[in-house]
Amino acid sequence: MTKKYFQLTLEQRYQIEALKDAGHNQTYISIIVGVNKSTISREFKRNITLRGIGAKVYVAFRSQKKTDLRHHEKHKLILFSFDLKKKARKMMIIEKFSPELISAQWRKDGKLGVSHETIYKWIWQCKFGNRQQDAENKRLYLHLNMAAEGVNGAITRVTGD
Repeated sequence: MTKKYFQLTLEQRYQIEALKDAGHNQTYISIIVGVNKSTISREFKRNITLRGIGAKVYVAFRSQKKTDLRHHEKHKLILFSFDLKKKARKMMIIEKFSPELISAQWRKDGKLGVSHETIYKWIWQCKFGNRQQDAENKRLYLHLNMAAEGVNGAITRVTGD
């Protein structure tokens, strides 16, 4: 059996604020609002400031703003789209960027991108996979800068030209 979790609404937060101001305990508040008492405890822990103006006071509107900010700032799933793959391919072949440099450049430019590990996985899948859409990227791994053993075991620098 899976449980469904719902975020508190602004109306529920106002209800919590009124009940807390009336002096009720967390268990009573949870029964009235219709949530688990741990939800009320977590709400107070996250949203009651300990210092400054309004310290140790629960304010529903401020709690909602903090929740919205946390939701906005949390990491979102970014898919490695066709356009991103095209840009990564161009950066590797023309600009000779490594996957680390590609992801760093995207972060620096403020663009949504993927991690260097995702780019390496994509290159690996292209090399060993048989998908038609990856056919043009099959030899993309050759553009990775890597060390290779030369004559007498000496390490030489190899580029994928």
